[in-house]
Amino acid sequence: SDATVTVVEFSDFQCPFCQRGAEIMTQLKKDYGKKVKIAFKHFPLPFHNHAKKAAEAAMCAEELKKGHFWKMHDKMFADQSGLDTNGLVAKAKEIGLKEADFKKCLESGKFAAAVSKDMEQGKTVGVKSTPTFFVNGKPLTDFGAKQLKALVDGELRATIK
Repeated sequence: SDATVTVVEFSDFQCPFCQRGAEIMTQLKKDYGKKVKIAFKHFPLPFHNHAKKAAEAAMCAEELKKGHFWKMHDKMFADQSGLDTNGLVAKAKEIGLKEADFKKCLESGKFAAAVSKDMEQGKTVGVKSTPTFFVNGKPLTDFGAKQLKALVDGELRATIK
């Protein structure tokens, strides 16, 4: 909450480019620590048939056990081929969630509206593809670790003045 820079990522768990984006965000967390706040927004693309349910799965993981959104996030990006329901349940078990509780949450669809809300927000701010990043509200037009780091560094310098 004390971070001076916020990076918002609109992402899709089934998107191969987003897998690279997740790696970049992990490095960003290591490099900047508490100076940078990371916000993940769901933007499942319509042609990725498991992406929307995967987004809901990440939210179920967090509801069932605080801090498990990121554990599920990492598991899903590590193995994007296993994002069908059986794969999601297996990943949930791997991160220590109870299978019955996870299945109940996932099958309920209780987070479908939240995923849709993220998508609508993304459309409103001009997201057309994934991953899309915003640093303190500024869109990152050239996707890459160097570009993201340069934008974050610029924002950090601006807050010091």
